[in-house]
Order: sequence, then structure tokens, then C-alpha cells
Amino acid sequence: MEQISWRMRQPAETGSAYERCPDLREDHLSDPPTLWFVAENDRGAKIKVVFIQKGIDIYIRTAYVANPVELEIYARHANVTFTEKKL
Repeated sequence: MEQISWRMRQPAETGSAYERCPDLREDHLSDPPTLWFVAENDRGAKIKVVFIQKGIDIYIRTAYVANPVELEIYARHANVTFTEKKL
């Protein structure tokens, strides 16, 4: 299996922290709520990171390459634009 670097970079155009989106699908509701964001790894892959936060602790539930629908949802809610990067 190919290793992925998890050094996530903030969007250069905003310089701010990643926007966290709640997962509001009924099958994914939890307490505390499931949150997620999309960020690029050092190879330019757009990774969806799904997590929950309990107090100051953060638990990653899963992380994987985001599909086009997830990228569109995140771009709309987080007000970011993704561009294709040629390696």
C-alpha cells in the first residue's frame, strides 16, 4: 500500500485554518457531531478527513481521497476553490 504524507497545508489564498463541516446525514449523526474537512497532502491529493472532537481531544474516524461530490460540497461551504495540479 502506498504511504501518504499527512502534513496538511492550509489554503494559500486564505492563510486561515480549515473550515470544518458537520456531517448531517442521518446515518452519520453522532454526539459529539462528526466533522470533516478537505486538504491537500504534499503530493497534491485532496484528502477528506472525518473526525470528532471531545473536549480538547480529536479522534480521526477516517481519511481518504475525496471524490468530486465531496470536493464540490466542501468548496461551497468553506468558500475555497480546488485546482488540478500536474505532477
